Amino acid sequence: MSNTIKIKVELDLDNHAHVKAFTLFLNSVNGETEPEAEVVAPTKPRTRRSSEQVKADKLKEEASKAEDTNTDTTTEEATIKIQDVRSMLQTKVTEHRDAIKAKLSELGANNVTSLEEDK
Repeated sequence: MSNTIKIKVELDLDNHAHVKAFTLFLNSVNGETEPEAEVVAPTKPRTRRSSEQVKADKLKEEASKAEDTNTDTTTEEATIKIQDVRSMLQTKVTEHRDAIKAKLSELGANNVTSLEEDK
C-alpha cells in the first residue's frame, strides 16, 4: 500500500473565498492550524475597450445570433443565402446611414458604386 494520493483541483482564482478555502486546506494538510498571512487572489487588470471594439463585438454577437436562428437541424451543411445577406445589409445601412454618407463624402464619392477600386 502506498502513502501517496493524487488530488485534481479546479479553482476559480477570481473568487477570494475559494482561494482562501484552498489555502486553509493546504495548510491543514501541512499540519499548520493558522494561515501565515491573508491570501488574496490576483486581480486581472481591466482594460477599456474602444468604440470600434464594442461595435465589432456587437456585430459578432448579431452574426452569431443570426447564425443560430438560421442553422438547419438536418445533416446538410449550413449555407448563407443571399436573402440573409441582403436583409442584414439593409439593417446595417439603415442603422449607420449618417456614418456611411460621411465616409463616402470623405472619400470623394456620392455612393458606393462611384468609389474608385483603390480606395
